[in-house]
Amino acid sequence: MLRRIKKTPINFSASVEITRLCRSCPSSATLYASSNNIKYKLGRATFLRKNRKLYTIGSKVYITPDKQIKYKTNSNIEGLIISLRFSGKTCFYSIECKVIDKIELQSKTEDYNGLQQYAFALKPVGKLTIIDRRRFVRYCHSSDRRNREAFIPQVNFDIYLKKTNSQFPIGQSQLTHLNKLEVLDYYSRPPEKFYASKAYKTVRDIFIQKDPAEHFIFASKILQPASNDNKRHVGSQQIELGRMNLLGVNTEFFHENLILRQSSKAYIFSSIYRDKPNPYKLGSGEIISVEYDHNGKYYKMLAQVLKTGSIKQVLRPIESPIQQNGLKLKLINYSTGGVLIEGDDELKNLLSSTNNLPNFDLNETHSLDFDEMEIRQAVGQHIFHLTFYPRLKFPKSLHRFEPELPFKICLLAQVTGGRFLKNDHKQTLQLNIQFCYEQDNNASWRYIRNPKSNTHFKHISQKIKSLIRYVDGYEL
Repeated sequence: MLRRIKKTPINFSASVEITRLCRSCPSSATLYASSNNIKYKLGRATFLRKNRKLYTIGSKVYITPDKQIKYKTNSNIEGLIISLRFSGKTCFYSIECKVIDKIELQSKTEDYNGLQQYAFALKPVGKLTIIDRRRFVRYCHSSDRRNREAFIPQVNFDIYLKKTNSQFPIGQSQLTHLNKLEVLDYYSRPPEKFYASKAYKTVRDIFIQKDPAEHFIFASKILQPASNDNKRHVGSQQIELGRMNLLGVNTEFFHENLILRQSSKAYIFSSIYRDKPNPYKLGSGEIISVEYDHNGKYYKMLAQVLKTGSIKQVLRPIESPIQQNGLKLKLINYSTGGVLIEGDDELKNLLSSTNNLPNFDLNETHSLDFDEMEIRQAVGQHIFHLTFYPRLKFPKSLHRFEPELPFKICLLAQVTGGRFLKNDHKQTLQLNIQFCYEQDNNASWRYIRNPKSNTHFKHISQKIKSLIRYVDGYEL
């Protein structure tokens, strides 16, 4: 019979919490005070630093407010219990502290870079807790003073957003008819007459500018090719073939056909399952989706297999290369459950075409937040299509931490929050987007029942956590 191990409670220690606070590497925090179970926002404050470390004396830490702090019209907050909320490394934290003292700073000192000429000495009275409202670790896409610790330069994404013709039923988070889902183009393309030789020339003109080591494309075998009337529907099943080398780019012998080397997946499958039919091997007449990128732009084209061999595959284009037809947005941060994106007037126009997005005057404030109810009244229950193109930069020494990702990751999502920002007389819109459906290996949509079960971003998060543990434990 197993005995239950009784966990002894850990006694509170202010010095221990100060050590944990220093490890979280905060730069600034938002201050709150409570009265009658109601929280009041006091403002923001910056942590004092000395020699690039938090300035502490014993069990006290020091903060400098951005502006004068008042609590119930009283500027003297000594002895007040306040709550500090801040982002450190990859999570949001909260800690309760007591204001011990107020000290005056010298105006010419270089050790303290405060915005006010005074600072407050705080002593922890509660434990440091994680309060990330999204319950996921966020990885930032750009480095600045506030998110330097959460910035992962090895994993980046280019993100494109499109609208769909569907929306979630009121009070539900699942769709009943995915076969009716249609992805809408962001901008219309003029029709043009197709020539196989012209399509090949378009591809060749792009690849001839690349280094020979970059002469490869990403291919997928379409099992149920979409008809001309059903081209924009997302129900066709595919088998991902992976990366395939493009041959004969520097020669003009093949004036309208693509010559590809057989994919490594086909070789691996044949070496393991010799007698079984190889799903990764191309067959004559099959339709292949070809995708590639150049100078930050992404292209897609359909081709038909003409000849197959043990090494070379001959394909003929059946449509002209199409550039990614979505709205490119700036990615702020991402997690296994969603992303935070930023856009300008184009994003506001896209949302205004869905619903009437109200206009807000930000003359008196620099930001305006929306909760989930307000953003749903403005945007509605519409479903958006997101396409992520991974951009991985891992040196050889860190190659074992590089996640194995496809050429693109497609997800269906909905908007759950947002805010308007004003910087340099320019308004931008940031949106919190939650993932709802993901594409599996057969390009079929799978409902994400648990946000932490997102296949690709869960794999990315595991690799990044391993990388962070390796970097933190590395010693010269």
